Amino acid sequence: MRIASLAGWLSLSALSLLAAEITGTWKLDVAKSKLAPIRTITSETMRIVETGPKVYRTIFDETTKTGDSQHIEIIRYQDGKEHPVEGVNVPPGYVEITKGSPDGSTRNVVRKKDGKVVAELNVEILPDGKTMTVHQKGVNTKGEAFDETLVFERQ
Repeated sequence: MRIASLAGWLSLSALSLLAAEITGTWKLDVAKSKLAPIRTITSETMRIVETGPKVYRTIFDETTKTGDSQHIEIIRYQDGKEHPVEGVNVPPGYVEITKGSPDGSTRNVVRKKDGKVVAELNVEILPDGKTMTVHQKGVNTKGEAFDETLVFERQ
C-alpha cells in the first residue's frame, strides 16, 4: 500500500513539473516583487510564445509611474548557445545565452555586451505552475546597476 502511494505521489509530482511550462500570459505582482530603485514600473504583462523548437518570443507591455507605456519583444533561443538579442525595441549589440531545465521549471539567461556579462536572469516557475519568479541582476543600458526579484502570476 505504501509503495502504491509513493508511486502515485511521484506521478503527480511529474505531472506538476510538466505543468511548469513557461508559455502563456503572466502579470507582474508589484506588491510581491522587490523592484530595483531605478525602476519606475507600475504594471507589466509578459506573454511568452513558443515559436519553434526551443525558440521563444517574450512580449512585454509596461506602464511607468508617469503613465508612459513601453512595448518590448525579445526572441530567445533556449539552446545554451550565444545568440544576438533580436526583437522589437531591444538595444543593439547585445548577445544572450539561454538554458532551461528539461521540465521547463527553470531558465537561466546571461546577457553580454562586448564579450562582458552585463546581466543574469534566473527564472523559476513554482510547482503549482501559477507563479513565476525572476531574479535579475546586472547593469542596464544606461550603466545603472540593478538587483531585483519579480513575481509574476499566470493569467
